[in-house]
Amino acid sequence: LPRSLGAKIKQAPVTPTPPPTPAPTVGVARQRPPAIVQIPQLTCPFGSAPSGPLDYLAGVPGGNDDLEEATREIRGVRFSDVIAIEGDTSAVVRDGRGVFIGRWFRSSSGGWLVRSYEACLGSGIELTPPRAFEPDAIAEVLVDNAVIVRSNPGQAALPVAIDAALRRGDQVFIVDGPVRADGSDWYLVRAIEGLASGSFGWVAATSPAGAVWIDDRDSSTCPTLPGDALRLGVLPEELLVHCFGGAELAFELEANVYCLSPQAGSLEVPVEPAWFSPRCGSLSGDACGSCDIPLAVDPQFGALPREDHALWSFSGHFDDPAAASCGPVVGTVDALTLASIVLRCRTTFVLTSLVRLGDPSG
Repeated sequence: LPRSLGAKIKQAPVTPTPPPTPAPTVGVARQRPPAIVQIPQLTCPFGSAPSGPLDYLAGVPGGNDDLEEATREIRGVRFSDVIAIEGDTSAVVRDGRGVFIGRWFRSSSGGWLVRSYEACLGSGIELTPPRAFEPDAIAEVLVDNAVIVRSNPGQAALPVAIDAALRRGDQVFIVDGPVRADGSDWYLVRAIEGLASGSFGWVAATSPAGAVWIDDRDSSTCPTLPGDALRLGVLPEELLVHCFGGAELAFELEANVYCLSPQAGSLEVPVEPAWFSPRCGSLSGDACGSCDIPLAVDPQFGALPREDHALWSFSGHFDDPAAASCGPVVGTVDALTLASIVLRCRTTFVLTSLVRLGDPSG
């Protein structure tokens, strides 16, 4: 409106809005009940669910590091439930009766993961498959003679080797997955401990009926650098990638450092980038006895010495970003071989600094 007309319009009186009616009080605990220390017996009017895996809290890497909080994060546990904690066992107490008992273990990252459970039917605590393994996790085989490393996901796929059956206690490094086949989740793995160590291929995490075949390892024995750098040579490179990822590492070590041309007749496939090619570099000797740690040299750094036994200062890392582009120099390879090449490059220690500190002792 023009200002002259708008000035003549009277404003209607404003009626105050009454305050909202307070929300009704509901029977929810305002303060979470404290934990107790005695595990009760289950009291289940409708029976209890069979023991097995629970939801491993998807989105929480390795589980919560506090057992009470880990228990409360299980689907179906109520705010007002009382949690009982005794050692590595927890229970849920609801209305004075036990409705859930779980037995837990520490994952490699220090968090609690449930190993087995018993829960009352009708409690609302849902039973779901284990959470998917993260890439670079370390898993442990829980059964004998069932987990076979295969060339593809699925029970009909051929074993990758005659001795590709994993046994209870063997450890595997998770490379990729899951892929659903034959009623199970399948993961691409490298066996890093056990009789089938070195086998690379696909394994089922569960039986088609849901029995757990591989599970997160309780803990991983990672070196603390630089104090125990000698352990670098006695641990699988896959475990070192699990422990350190691509973090820059620095340590001093008396060792042989040398570069050799690829051996004639080697079964290893020469790769591009060429500085990742097999046995271009190696660290051995006093570092680990008879073992070799594969070395590569960042092209910005230079070249390794032909061979020199000395006291060295090392800096470098595993899982170099360039490893993702590793591939065969010539020809094509199948998907399994290509994935193996990429893993080999990821587990190569890429030097960013190498300084000769002095002659070897003795």
